[in-house]
Amino acid sequence: GVSAAWMIALHEPGADPSRVYYGTDTRVQGLLLGAALAFALQGRVDRWRAGAGGRVAGAVAWAGLAGFVAFVAVAGDQAEWMYRGGFTLVAVAAALLIGGVTVAPEGSSLRTILSAPLLRATGAISYGLYLWHWPVYVWLTADRVGIDGTGLLAVRMTVTFAVAWASYVLVERPVRRASLTGLPVAVASATAACVVVVSVLALVSTPIDAVAGAVRVEADGAVVDLDEPTVVRDRPPADLDEQPVVGRDEPPVAPRLLAVPPVDPAPPGLELPPIELVPIEPGEPVRTFVVGDSAALSLVLDFDHATHGDRLEVTADVRLGCGVIVETGNPSCEGQLEAWARDVVADAPHVSLVALSRWDLFAMEVDGEPVAFGTDVFDREVERRLGRDVALLGATGARTLVMGLPCMQASAELGPLAAAQADPERVAHLNQLVETWADGRPDVSFVDVAAFTCPSGEFQERLDGVELFVDGVHFTPEGARLVWSWLVPEIERLARGF
Repeated sequence: GVSAAWMIALHEPGADPSRVYYGTDTRVQGLLLGAALAFALQGRVDRWRAGAGGRVAGAVAWAGLAGFVAFVAVAGDQAEWMYRGGFTLVAVAAALLIGGVTVAPEGSSLRTILSAPLLRATGAISYGLYLWHWPVYVWLTADRVGIDGTGLLAVRMTVTFAVAWASYVLVERPVRRASLTGLPVAVASATAACVVVVSVLALVSTPIDAVAGAVRVEADGAVVDLDEPTVVRDRPPADLDEQPVVGRDEPPVAPRLLAVPPVDPAPPGLELPPIELVPIEPGEPVRTFVVGDSAALSLVLDFDHATHGDRLEVTADVRLGCGVIVETGNPSCEGQLEAWARDVVADAPHVSLVALSRWDLFAMEVDGEPVAFGTDVFDREVERRLGRDVALLGATGARTLVMGLPCMQASAELGPLAAAQADPERVAHLNQLVETWADGRPDVSFVDVAAFTCPSGEFQERLDGVELFVDGVHFTPEGARLVWSWLVPEIERLARGF
């Protein structure tokens, strides 16, 4: 009861549910209910089965199964009611099913069905299936396996079952039988180490997804971790002889970060006096500064210098797990606006490209109160914050180009938030809101990447034979290069028109 109440207390409607969804303290309610059921049945099953309990147990089990199936069919991890008692009801339905089947007499219908050898074998390794499925699903991506859809699902399930069975035979069963000695101890230790290693590999190999971090991409393609001042990837263009920049001194712009004219109302210390931008000479590449999240990083990392380097010079400050409008609370998001202010002075871009983030599809906090996505208050605050960002990113005289969100698809690699982030209605609402806002401003343009990547209005994995996404959100190298072939002329048209 305490765990369920704690879940209700912590959950904020419309906000990122990760803390509540993953929290041991909020999800332990199911484990505790199962433990309570085990204690209740201990030593009482035969007596209850012989009495009135045996006569009603079958009906109780069927009711539990019906309830459980109903929850699976209609509930989603983004459903608000699931965090306000829904998870508790799921646990109760499972307890009714297990308790009813346990007490039901031999030969009762549901007890007979669930006693099928295949189902019993699956139940024996069920904990291993739960334990191993996540690292297996994250590791076996469409990019690595070379297939997607149903074929990829079959590969993932086969590997998950195989690993779970090995874990059961080599670790779980010996532990239960108190026979974990000698060689089995070594095997168990190795298996435990494998769990850790595979989980870490799965985490670090997830395609630039929800792992938070602040990253700076230099004009020559070098990638600098802003949390640690080191290069995390060297990406020199093929036609450059010089090595990529290893680090970057912060430009001495502190005096320029003083409040000048106020921006409605902007955080103090972030308004910059305008700088007269050097005109773009014929043949000079358009300096383009990109801000966004991990999806923007997947685009920037595969900018084709050999093809477009004479037309665009791209730098970026991207924050993994951060919105450009909605503040997610990730530590890497701290100081985002200050970093943009330094970068626009250091880079003097002709165009600042704001790539809307999937994290902008959640509720935000306004004046200390949560505001649900899509409400009038939310929409007004989006416009206010975009005005602040444009004033900041255009402080050097750059024009601002806001790129909308593409059609996205939820995938297992992206966790429980993916369904909301890939909701086409949310994506369409935010894109339309920002496009309408940009149409009313002379200093901002909007570019609709969804119209390019999904002209039908529905998510599509391929365009012109090119696989667009690694996981439904982040671009493949080939997909990124295809998007750049469309985006470069849009940026040039904007830059050379002022």
